[in-house]
Amino acid sequence: MTLAAVCVGALVVGQEPPRIAGVVLGDSAAHLRASLGAPDRREISLGFEFWEYERRGIRVVLDRDVGRIRAVVLRTRRAGGVEGVRVGDPAGRARARWGPTARVRQGGRFVDFVRAGWAHSAEMRDGRVVEITVLVQ
Repeated sequence: MTLAAVCVGALVVGQEPPRIAGVVLGDSAAHLRASLGAPDRREISLGFEFWEYERRGIRVVLDRDVGRIRAVVLRTRRAGGVEGVRVGDPAGRARARWGPTARVRQGGRFVDFVRAGWAHSAEMRDGRVVEITVLVQ
């Protein structure tokens, strides 16, 4: 059972995954390379490739089996935003913009929001968003 199936009350439908730096969840590795160029660093682990674009503040996770983007992690403010929220914004802004949480983990350090077919998770510290992860459901 998916997180969306468990958290029907927190599911927000009708929203497409965000385009971040020219890429969207499900894009191919070739499209990623054409859009962002070669990564600054690349790691392979457990069937995934992690492409790090340090200057952009973005990490992209690719599924090696299908060669498609499974997740995008925004690590700095310059990386862009998700539904009007960026790294560095107050935690209250994230909750107000993103609606009800699907799950809160580690005493509020991580908050998850579910959309139709995708989700995003924000790490909070000292009342601020410090990282946003957008991922395929």
